Amino acid sequence: MLNIWNAYFGTWKGNPKYAQFPLEYVRDDHQTVPCRNREELLGAILAEYGNFESSALWRCVLLKVSPQLLFDPEIIAMLERYLYCEKFAVLPYPGTYDDQPAEWIDFVQLVQVELNKCAKCAIERAEKNG
Repeated sequence: MLNIWNAYFGTWKGNPKYAQFPLEYVRDDHQTVPCRNREELLGAILAEYGNFESSALWRCVLLKVSPQLLFDPEIIAMLERYLYCEKFAVLPYPGTYDDQPAEWIDFVQLVQVELNKCAKCAIERAEKNG
């Protein structure tokens, strides 16, 4: 299967031993926390960072583990479907636009909002750096 996720978001460039379960999450204080699944990994991250502002938390975590480990497999499948549909300009489900599931329409709108935020941040960074 074509891995649309890596084609669009790029391959995580961290240590491969932190790209699959089981793994040992390394905290900032160099203590390790064994994690066998996504729930244990998310628990370790939240225990370490608590109520961190989300974008700062995301940057810290991306240095430590593959982002694919943090997402629900169903969400990854939906993102791959979204990217495929965008790339090839096809509807994700049979029928017309009105036949598409409401959950899918909500998901697409959420993705588009987040992608617009990313684009805005990239423009602001580029303007700031000249």
